[in-house]
Amino acid sequence: MNPSGAIGKDFFVQLSKEGSKLNLSFSGYEVFDNIIMALDGINRKLLLMHCNDFKREPVILPLGEKLNVSVKKTYSGIPAGGLRYKSLDAFVDKIVMEFELSDNPTKAMVPVFDAAFNQPGDRAKLEKKARNWQQLLMKLSGRHQHKTVEQG
Repeated sequence: MNPSGAIGKDFFVQLSKEGSKLNLSFSGYEVFDNIIMALDGINRKLLLMHCNDFKREPVILPLGEKLNVSVKKTYSGIPAGGLRYKSLDAFVDKIVMEFELSDNPTKAMVPVFDAAFNQPGDRAKLEKKARNWQQLLMKLSGRHQHKTVEQG
């Protein structure tokens, strides 16, 4: 990524190379923080690749019955009476997408929002993008349920 946070052309070249190497054809992608999610709808696979470290192996998740996608929120400390004047969303510290396969205990995490790095005004937009991806991936995997987990 360049200093402005935008993804450079060299990254997309690397993504294309990875896709070719793995016989994937991407129909959509989204960049969250320093990870890109690229969807191959035909082969029903999702590739997770780090933007700032090409040496790290990408994670490939099959979209099937065994995949569960969660959007999780973590909240910062809420002072006594803090909810009197602010909504609960004002205290969101982090939002992550968590990918879990029922036959594999390892979870893949994609950071969506971090209050330390993102603008507070971007939280709702980023959360909506994550939920839209969650819904799409669950439909493609044959599962129409999704779960939201909020952690304090």
